[in-house]
Amino acid sequence: MTMYDWLSSNDSGESKYWLVDFKTHGEAVKLNQGFGLDDSIPVFDSERFDSVMNLSPWLIPISDEVLGQLSEVLPKGIGLSCSADLVSLLSHLRSLLIASLNGEEVMFRYYDLKVLSSMSENLEPGEVENFLGCVSSLAINVGDTLKVHTSSHRQLWTAKSGTWWKILPHHFEQQENLSLVSTNLSAWLWQRFPQLMNSHLNAGRDVQPIIEKQLLCPDGTLTQRVMLAAIIIVAGEKQSHSSIANELIVEHKYDEIRYGLHRIAETWG
Repeated sequence: MTMYDWLSSNDSGESKYWLVDFKTHGEAVKLNQGFGLDDSIPVFDSERFDSVMNLSPWLIPISDEVLGQLSEVLPKGIGLSCSADLVSLLSHLRSLLIASLNGEEVMFRYYDLKVLSSMSENLEPGEVENFLGCVSSLAINVGDTLKVHTSSHRQLWTAKSGTWWKILPHHFEQQENLSLVSTNLSAWLWQRFPQLMNSHLNAGRDVQPIIEKQLLCPDGTLTQRVMLAAIIIVAGEKQSHSSIANELIVEHKYDEIRYGLHRIAETWG
């Protein structure tokens, strides 16, 4: 399926929109013989963006005119399907423009195809629901493939105010290299717990299957899986089910792996 196919289909009866950055909007205007597209709306709207209004992303309702004249540039934007009214959709999109990164407010260019395609592949299921908000489906081209993300909780959505979206390290991690992670975890265990690792070795206990089993587990973030493997090896299977272990794993699920391991060393070192 192409972006054109997705935007032109209307099985759900929901409104379809095309969200684009300012460069793609400029291309669209040129293809429309230099005229602005009907009912298109700049997403920037407050005094905070006065000096950069010319860089605003645009939200464009899908129409036969848009589909007919802009088919060649449709893959350069983001497709949205939404049953909520336009005011609610704009409210949600605008609430995402400023996000938190390491405690600082930053501009979140989620409407940039490169940013969104990278981030969307790493979002946890609950984060997808939060990011989509009142949007039921979002379509984006990743390479030559159209990826569609959907939400089943849009009816529960309520407009958020303030800086609520947090950009976390795992949002832009590269694809997991589990072999490298396994090697690094083993090296860390030998460096931090040499006597314990020697005792495992002398008793004929191979810790590698434990590491591999936890890293391949489909549940949890990569940091959580690494922490659980380390806890099992350092403190034992029984301790891995304790409230202390559970609290640590939940608290640091989105932290860097090295910090999660640091907290384990503090607790059981």
